Amino acid sequence: MANRPDAAADPVDVAVGARIRLLRKVRGLSQQALAEAVGVTFRQIQKYERGAHRVSAAMLSRIASALDVPKAEVLGENSASSGAVGTAMAGAGSVERLVAAFNAHDAAAFSAAFTSDGVMYEFPDQAVGRGRDQIRDYIGKMFAALPAAKVKLLGRIDLGLRQITHERFDRGDGSATYEAGLVYTLSEDGISRLDFVREDLAK
Repeated sequence: MANRPDAAADPVDVAVGARIRLLRKVRGLSQQALAEAVGVTFRQIQKYERGAHRVSAAMLSRIASALDVPKAEVLGENSASSGAVGTAMAGAGSVERLVAAFNAHDAAAFSAAFTSDGVMYEFPDQAVGRGRDQIRDYIGKMFAALPAAKVKLLGRIDLGLRQITHERFDRGDGSATYEAGLVYTLSEDGISRLDFVREDLAK
């Protein structure tokens, strides 16, 4: 398909590209690694992620396979089953509560957004807090060390009981901001698992 200026990109193509980018980050893959897995150049992956090139059905299947997700997740068509819709809707609010608690530096409210046995992981598999008490202690120490830290929610993929977000973190100490992909696994009682993948560490 011919190149199209980004300004003229179809909104659907842009949305699909954004999902590919977030899912790639969550998997800890660079653009080059994904490109090699699906047999294209990393520049082509860049164009897909910007929505400048439409992803064909065959390429969508290869990308979904490389990311180890159903094609429906890349298209944004995956949803909670009918029996879990209420749980998904209730849990989705936990994301907003967590962001608000972080920006208010309220460690108690932050940990309360989790289930009693919730877990926080940092890429690739480091558990930084298990249960509300550990999570409160972990985030409380961060707030004490970085009293001006803030986070901004940039985007989200809603997969029902899983929410994948793109967030920008500002430590508030004059250092450069950084972006991360976060995967929230939800239950009716809140966040049961949070996976944090800092973009510069996943390349």
